[in-house]
Amino acid sequence: MHKAQRSPAERHLRRRACGALCALGLLGLGPSASAYDVTDGFKVFANLQTWLTVWEQDEAAAALTQVPSGDLAADTTTGFSIQRARVGAEGSFFDDLFGLRIQIKLEQSVELLDAYARLTPAKWFELRVGQFKTPTTYENLTDDQTLDFVSRTLISAAIADYSLSRTYYTATQLSGVRAQQRDLGISAVGQIDLGPVPLRYRLMLGNGLGANQWIGGSSGKQVVLTNPPQFYYGARLELEPAPGFVTLGGHASYNKHDNMALGGARMVVDLFRTSWSADVRLSVPAAGLRVTGLYGGGKILEDFYGDGKDDLHYHGWEGKIMWRLTEPLRAWTGWSWLHDHALELGFRYDGLMTETDESGMPTWQRNYTFGLAYLWRDYIKVQTDFIVRRTADPAQPDLADDGLILCVQGAM
Repeated sequence: MHKAQRSPAERHLRRRACGALCALGLLGLGPSASAYDVTDGFKVFANLQTWLTVWEQDEAAAALTQVPSGDLAADTTTGFSIQRARVGAEGSFFDDLFGLRIQIKLEQSVELLDAYARLTPAKWFELRVGQFKTPTTYENLTDDQTLDFVSRTLISAAIADYSLSRTYYTATQLSGVRAQQRDLGISAVGQIDLGPVPLRYRLMLGNGLGANQWIGGSSGKQVVLTNPPQFYYGARLELEPAPGFVTLGGHASYNKHDNMALGGARMVVDLFRTSWSADVRLSVPAAGLRVTGLYGGGKILEDFYGDGKDDLHYHGWEGKIMWRLTEPLRAWTGWSWLHDHALELGFRYDGLMTETDESGMPTWQRNYTFGLAYLWRDYIKVQTDFIVRRTADPAQPDLADDGLILCVQGAM
């Protein structure tokens, strides 16, 4: 029996419905954190994180008053927010010789995150061209959906932005830059096996400005109008002397640009930044334990005010312990259903010191984070973090800003 021919209007409606279903899949309704394989060599992925700020102090807001009643502002916060909403696609061609990756940020404003092509002629060497993560701390190279806590450490966030173009002063349009851990350029990525010991490397030559901050010229004016032949240079190495148990890592970066002209602002500025970090990560898989130590720092050296002093020095650290309770429980009981579930406890102590213009008056911030997380496969993750924040600033009082945050994540 022959099927009835559909009218053009019916065919158009069918195409619209298929398109809507694909869009829903991209938005994470039916998630799978390992990504959805559309065809061999092509997959789509998505990640959505909703935060409930159960309680967070904000004493700085208490000075605000309502007009005309004169009521003081509330000094705590409770409410919902979309913290992250990401969609993307990745494809490989010709037996994985070539590849493309696109990832888009949807929360607050739509922006490109990953946008690069890759060439992989050998297992130990991959060449990337486009926009991707800079080779900084291990935590900045960790996907958002697999972070142990709801936010990154203070030092990782500082290195991600201040090693590129973000300024702590507000005199230029670069003060509001958020690098998103990424830059535009070219990179070599790979792993070399030294006998049983793997050595991983990331090398990068980039603009040194951050995500979606491009260098143009008269042929295509962007954030930076003119720039001498100077670049951001970054490198990260990781070594596993005891594979699966011990990982040692470190990075260094150098970012120098003289007499750049900023488009729109018609200003001439310099960039001169350095950063570095070292980390050790220990794992005991049978016990479900992971212990991490990180130390790093950086400098902003362009002397924006012309007083002969470095603009900013900063350094910081992280100490973290994570315990996945289901690992020893699964070993003790043999319950197969535990393979689909995980429960993690964690504690992190991290801090950051900043000093401006070599003032001799550093500001310290220290965070103590207690975390609990539940994971169902790679689909759903529920995290609860209680954060105790302490600040020591010679010029400011230590205003209370502790908080309790619940994060619910769905991924595909």
